[in-house]
Order: sequence, then structure tokens, then C-alpha cells
Amino acid sequence: MLRSIRTRLALLFLLAVLPGFVLATAYDLYVFREHVRSAVADLADRVRVVGGADGVLIGDSQLLLRTLANLPQVRQMGRDPAACSRAVAGVLRGSPYYAQAAVVDAEGTLLCSDNSHHLGEVSIDRRTVARAIAERRFAIGDNAAVAREPGTFHRIHLAYPVFAEGDKPIGAVELALDLDWLNQRFAALALEKGTVLTLVDATGAVLARYPGPEPHVGRPLAPAVEALLRAGKTMGEAVFGDDETRFFALAPLGDTAPADLALLLSIDRTTLLASAVRDLLADIGTFFLVAVLGVALALLGGAPLLLHPVRKLGEAAARLTAGDLAARVAPPYERTELGRLAIAFDQMAAALEERERDLRKAHDYQGRILAIAGHDLRQPIQIVQLSHEMIGAGALSERERKYLARADDALRRLVHQLDLIAEAGRLEGKQLAPRLEPVALAPIIAEIAAEHALAAQRKGLTLRTAPSQAVALSDREMLATILRNLVSNAIKYTRRGGILIGCRRQGEALRIEVHDTGIGIPAHRLDEVFTDFYQLDPKSEGLGLGLAIVRRTADMLGHRLSVRSIPGRGSCFALVLPRAGADQPAERRAG
Repeated sequence: MLRSIRTRLALLFLLAVLPGFVLATAYDLYVFREHVRSAVADLADRVRVVGGADGVLIGDSQLLLRTLANLPQVRQMGRDPAACSRAVAGVLRGSPYYAQAAVVDAEGTLLCSDNSHHLGEVSIDRRTVARAIAERRFAIGDNAAVAREPGTFHRIHLAYPVFAEGDKPIGAVELALDLDWLNQRFAALALEKGTVLTLVDATGAVLARYPGPEPHVGRPLAPAVEALLRAGKTMGEAVFGDDETRFFALAPLGDTAPADLALLLSIDRTTLLASAVRDLLADIGTFFLVAVLGVALALLGGAPLLLHPVRKLGEAAARLTAGDLAARVAPPYERTELGRLAIAFDQMAAALEERERDLRKAHDYQGRILAIAGHDLRQPIQIVQLSHEMIGAGALSERERKYLARADDALRRLVHQLDLIAEAGRLEGKQLAPRLEPVALAPIIAEIAAEHALAAQRKGLTLRTAPSQAVALSDREMLATILRNLVSNAIKYTRRGGILIGCRRQGEALRIEVHDTGIGIPAHRLDEVFTDFYQLDPKSEGLGLGLAIVRRTADMLGHRLSVRSIPGRGSCFALVLPRAGADQPAERRAG
């Protein structure tokens, strides 16, 4: 009980703090989501800053292309290739960002280059040149990789149209932006661990990447990322090529459209959410620690506050249950609910003690009355029986003998009923104490059969016994009382047929059975027959105490009593009792 109260105290504390935990967890989850949103927004701000800074190079490249397109040597479109090459090389001098510069006519023919001595090694992105001429504007190529031996160089091709007099495009100037330099620029940003910066072109191909440009450069982005970019998403969460969920943000490079060049800044989920997860786990850990300390205080500190008075109540209740009617909690009483409960308990115990005294007086009076019925009334009955025997020895007419037999039968029933009353009184007053010992069953069964032989014969019944050498562990007199009442009850409710008394082994126990061919007992009344003053046939003679005495005596001995019956065919009462050990000699008293 005390352990249960401690558990309930702990549970009560947990229930008290549970709403706070739910609210705190909900708030932590809200803060966690806000942290994620803020982190993604910060990611977008960072990529815009980087895109704006690196986009200056694109703007400078556009300005440089315009300058080249307006050079007279360029607008002559190949009339003097050497002068054109010197002019282009002079403009590019001091610009390490560009791998090459070239002038191309409207048909895509290379006219001159900053490297005039190796025109055959110049690689032109004619698609970008043609688009710049056709659209009459600055164009960014989508061919990410151009190979040249030895090794592979990654470039972005930029083109700007060259206009003749009358604003007619007659060719284009092309620059190749060296992506190796851009990778170095990304590396100089000192991005934190788990962050990846990627430059992509209009086709979704990777132009530059840090960290680890290889083997990603020249390859397309993961399908999931491409799908989000095509849908116009500039920030969110996606699965990248390494099967890792990452947050990303997208921004155009400089003032270019996102479909031309864009920077993609991504960070793995673990890195982005590390601080938020730490905060969430710290809050949950703090609450858990508080809960553990609270439960510990409830379990340990509850003893002096609550368990001590409860323990006193429990001890007093146990004493009262054991029969100590003087058990009290006793003052001083606490001015609490438990204190009022202790007062009520002591008042109840005092009332029970007073009632027990009254009952004991009543039992003592009942015992004296039953003693008179069992002893003092027997004496005049014995005198009457003796007188009947003397009268019966004389010469009597048939009619006189008939009346005398009726009187003898009435006296016999009266003696039997007085015996039942006396036995019931002793059981009710608990004046009997079983004395268990080895008891041979054959003499007891024979004794009971002899006692009831005449009563069975008068009703025309057969009374048989089955031979048995069994030895039981029981109280001989109390066992005889049980069998005597069972046989008497069987004769009482049997009109034809007979009664059989027998014993058989049942495992390590013995089973004594009394069979009859009487009126039987309905199934719904099998338990009622063992109650006081109950009779199956209200017209039958008797007090209805026989089977009640059987049940109480069996309970006192610890023997199991049972009955099975079929109405109209008879009943079988069975008593299961322990078998005496081989080293326990049976008592030899005759019946």
C-alpha cells in the first residue's frame, strides 16, 4: 500500500508538470521552426551577397566586351587581323580572369584573337555568338566545358554584338571567363563545414563548385533540385546527388537572369539545425532532470509528510483485522484529512469493540441455553425412553405397541434435533478446536452405518458401505459428525432405493462419498442447501441445520466439500481430505 502511495505521489507530480512540459515542448518546436526559417532566410541573404559580389565580374566583362566592340580595329572586321589582335590583347592586358578573347564575323568565322599566333587553338562558342548577334545584346553561353590538351579547362563564354554604321550587327566579340579562377574565388570565401556553393548555367549544369569541384563540374544538378528550380523555387529543402537532404537558396549572378547564371548555396540539414537541435535537447533534458528530481522528492520526501500517518493507519487496520479490537491509531491527530480519517478509524474500532462485547454476551447466553438443551433436557428424555422400554417388555396389545412405537420414533427425532442444536451452538461459538491426527476410515463408516441402519430399514431403504483401508488426517469426532449428518440427510430425502458410503483415492488425497437415490437437488439450489434452516421439502421434519453443520465443520477442518445432483435420480455429497502419511499410525478407537 505504501509503495502504491509513493507511486501515486510520483504520478501526481508528473501529471502536475505535464502541461508545462507540453507547453514548453510546443514552444521549443515553434522556436525550432522559426530557427529553420531564419536559417534558410539567412542562407538566401548570404547567397545574394555572394552573387552580387561575384556578379561585378560579369558586369565588368560586359563593359569590357562593349569596349572591344567599339574599337576601330575590331569594327573593321578582319581588314587588319594583326592590328585587331594587338588591340584586343592590349585591352585584356592585366585581366587574369579571361582565358581568351576573340572577334567573330556574322558567319561565325574567327577573325582575330588576343593570341594571334595560335588561332587554331582558340575555341569559339558559336551558339553564344549567334545568339548575341541575333538578339543584339550581351549573351552568356550555356556550354560549360571546353576541352584543350593538355588537361581540361572550364570556361563561361560571353559575347557581345559588333555594330557597323547604321546600327547593323556585323559580328561579335567573345570572352572566355576562366572558371578555375572562380573556383579559387569560392574557396577564398571560407565557407563553414557542410556548406556548398555552386554556379549553374541555364541548362542546370554545374560550372563551378566549392568545395570539391571535381567530379561535379560539367554535370547536371540532382533531378530533385532541378525540378524545384524549374518550378521557380529560390529557397527550400531538397535531396541532392549525394542522397543527403540539404537546405538551399538560389540567387542570380550579378544582374543576369536566373536562367543564365545563378549561384546555389546549400547546407546539410545536420549543420543548419545543429544549434536548434542542441537548444531543443537542452530544454527537454532540463525538464527531464526536473521531473526526475521531482519524482525522487515525491518518493523520498513523501514518507514523513504522508506515508508515516498512512503507515500508522495500515498497522492499526491490520491489528483490527487480526482480531485485536483494542487497536487504535491514537492521538495526537494531525489537523489534516488523514488526521480526520484516523479519528474516524478509532471511533469505528471502539464501536466494533463494544459490539463484540455485546455479541460475546449474547453468545454466552446462547451457549448456556444450548447446554441446557443438550444436557438438562436429555435427562427427562432418557427417563421417558427407559419407561418405554419397561412398558414394551410387558404384555401389550397390538394397538398399544403401535402407539408406543410412534412415541419412540418421536423421542428419537427429538434427541437428534437436540444434538443438532447443541452442535450448531458449539460451531457458532467457536468452542470446537480441530485436533488433526491419523484416522482410520473403516471404523467410522461402519459406526455411522450401524447408527442409521434401523432408520433406513424402516423406510425400506438399503444402506451399504464400500470397504476401505484408507487412513485420513482429520479430527475423528468432527469427521464423524460430518458423515453422520450426510447419511441422515440422505435417508431423510430418499423414498426408495438406497444409500452408499464409500472412499477412494484422489491423487495424494482421499475422497469420501455419500450416494443416495433420493429426490435430488436443482442446480440453482446446490449452494442454498448448506445454509441454516434451509429444507428442500418444507413439509419434511427437521430444523434444516444438518448440512449447515456439515459445511461449517468441513471449513474448520480445511476439508473440501462438494455436491452433484440430478433431480429425481439422487445426489452425491463428497468430502476431500488429506491422506495420512505412512509413518503416521491410525488411531484404533472403535466406532
